[in-house]
Amino acid sequence: MKNQPKYKPEPTAFDVRLEWAGYILLLTSWIFAIWVYAESPEQIATHFNAKGQPDGFGNKITVLLLPLFSTFTFAGMTLINQYPHTFNYPAKITPENMEQHYRAAMRLIRWLKVSIVLVFLLIAYAMYLSSRQNEAANMLAWIMPVILLITFLPLIFYFLSLPKKSK
Repeated sequence: MKNQPKYKPEPTAFDVRLEWAGYILLLTSWIFAIWVYAESPEQIATHFNAKGQPDGFGNKITVLLLPLFSTFTFAGMTLINQYPHTFNYPAKITPENMEQHYRAAMRLIRWLKVSIVLVFLLIAYAMYLSSRQNEAANMLAWIMPVILLITFLPLIFYFLSLPKKSK
């Protein structure tokens, strides 16, 4: 690990709203998963192919694992975000660029937290829809492109926010 300066920039108002969005989505995912668990039959779809069609089935308790995984991932990423000086960066960190790189990396982690919770919430929604056969017909085809978009958009925003190299 490189010896990078220890510094933790204060979150901006946008960063605070992003954190709150993550917590609200996390709470929503728990409420939704508990509701889906109560409303679903004992066997539900637990895996979907690239077309959004169910191709694996299991016990309905599986839907409760999604917010559990989200919570552990969210908590771990929240902890990691406290130490931006330990991250790997695509450029050498100097006193001049430190704040911008650290801020961009910390915002990336916040976006990824929101994205991960949202992806697991969408998977729970897909499980719910598939348990209601009448409503699921061809509705799940959108799930894979949306999940890919949610996953890669934060990375694109991160790389666009990096400081440009001076010549």
